Amino acid sequence: EIEENEKQRRQLQNMIEEAIRNNGNKTYLHILSQYRLL
Repeated sequence: EIEENEKQRRQLQNMIEEAIRNNGNKTYLHILSQYRLL
């Protein structure tokens, strides 16, 4: 379960980094806020 969790966390981090490169901080904050709601 820990391994699965780690994989999911890395995937999320990659999404965030890509979003920052593409769109800047606004998208980053949007992703973070959505992630907190899950």
